Amino acid sequence: MKCSWVWMWFLVGALIHLWPSAAEAQRSRGLTFGATQELSTEGLSFRIPRGAVPVGLSQPQVYLYRRSDGEVLERFAPRDLWYPSVFLGRWEDPSGAALVLGKLGPFPPDVDGRLIHMSHEEFHVAQSPNHDSIPNTWAELSRWLELFVGVAPVDDPRSIPVGPRLAAAFAVDFDASAPSRAAYFFRMAPTVHAVDPEQWFVAAFEWPTEWGRRAVLRDIEGDFIGSLSTIARVEDVQDQAATRFQPMTFDERSTEARPATFLESRERAINSIRGMPGWWFAETPNYVLVSDLSRGQSSFIQRLQEDLENMRSAYERIIPPRQPIAAVSLVRVFADGDEYVRYVGANLAHTGGVWMPSKRELVVRSFDLRNEREQRSRLAQIVYHEAFHQYIYYAFDYMTPAAWYNEGHATFFEGADSRRGEFRVDEVERYAQVVEALAQRGPLPVEAFLALDYDTFYQRGGGQAGQQLAKYALSWGLIYYLRKGASVEEENDYEKILPRYEDAFWETRNPDQATNVAFADVDMAEFIASFTDFWSSSRRRHRARRNHVW
Repeated sequence: MKCSWVWMWFLVGALIHLWPSAAEAQRSRGLTFGATQELSTEGLSFRIPRGAVPVGLSQPQVYLYRRSDGEVLERFAPRDLWYPSVFLGRWEDPSGAALVLGKLGPFPPDVDGRLIHMSHEEFHVAQSPNHDSIPNTWAELSRWLELFVGVAPVDDPRSIPVGPRLAAAFAVDFDASAPSRAAYFFRMAPTVHAVDPEQWFVAAFEWPTEWGRRAVLRDIEGDFIGSLSTIARVEDVQDQAATRFQPMTFDERSTEARPATFLESRERAINSIRGMPGWWFAETPNYVLVSDLSRGQSSFIQRLQEDLENMRSAYERIIPPRQPIAAVSLVRVFADGDEYVRYVGANLAHTGGVWMPSKRELVVRSFDLRNEREQRSRLAQIVYHEAFHQYIYYAFDYMTPAAWYNEGHATFFEGADSRRGEFRVDEVERYAQVVEALAQRGPLPVEAFLALDYDTFYQRGGGQAGQQLAKYALSWGLIYYLRKGASVEEENDYEKILPRYEDAFWETRNPDQATNVAFADVDMAEFIASFTDFWSSSRRRHRARRNHVW
């Protein structure tokens, strides 16, 4: 009996010694592959990392140049305009592992890395001589791959064994600064599916640095390379993006009067969902809407399209654009709230929608539509608010006005109703309650409020939620008063303040200077008294609510 216990403890100790620790197991972890992905436009089939989801093609960074005559020029890095031509798709799993698939093509212009920003037209002219210059030496492939993945490869490529479905494949290693990267070039064997046997594809992988490199490469070369196959190839249709929910027909003839920049921005918007199954786009005269909402929500999509165009008409009537808008307005609607947060970032996780000027798109989180009336009303307010930010940015030639003006109008339009054949704006109850309470305490702090910059307005350095609500409410109350209250009161000419601001902003291109011009001839003590009294007077507010001037 005693001997048996001795042997038992000996075996347990041996097993503990041989069993890897959690850290060791993590270090040796490989990359597992799951679902099969098909790219019918290329005739390819392959497996993607387990749990991975498609990630769209990011909008290219826009660089604005202003000429001496004031004209704004949009320019792009050559690589950003080139990348969509070689990008086939990106898939990421929750751990951070990713697969990026591309196809070998010509170099972009300016391959030597000189800092040049180009228009679309300049890019196409510069790219034309490169059309047939496909890299075919290791030196050229190495330079091309660095452009594609952003990291230079090292050493010579190593050939890897392939089955009958591949004509050739080789692996590429990167230097020690990128230990969690690898890339593979491959060509498919000739088949009846008409995949070009001369076309080289590239698969670039990323994974967490703590994973064992040897294990990951083993899994890639076994499970990914081994899964590569061909399928029936179809022609590229609508930029590889499905079109759904198109009750407002996009008349191609209407593009004849559009500048080239408008059509180019439309193409970029549609390209942003290439390689993303389940995503689709729909168009209106001024908007491209992209989303992964299901067909069961088609009535909501149709309402959204109609609302966007109705609100655009309202924006243009109240604040006409200073010159024709030369870009399509992109709206991205996420069906999944977590995907929305991943896209906009953790600091905007609390939002229901946001205008992102750096990406040139309005991003919206879908809501639970089971309480249909309430949820759709709230979503409409978000869209009206953010779509104004988007509109005013384009209407003033890529300039952003002062916070009080911008946020004041965005909240003002939350109270809009553009249906039933006419446009009206009413009070927004949650803002009205706050302004009314502030007015009861004493004169409203207009002068200090007009001087707020965006960082202070949004409390980017911290602050309480109640303070921020008060700022939104005060900006709303100010614009509501100037747009609807002042214009029916003959004893003052405060209705001229906003047109003066808009003219001065366009002329000076300085939001703070324009504020000074707009209020230069205003007796601020009298204005503050009138403004405060307005929000304390049910009679004056009633007259304003009946004022439908548009």
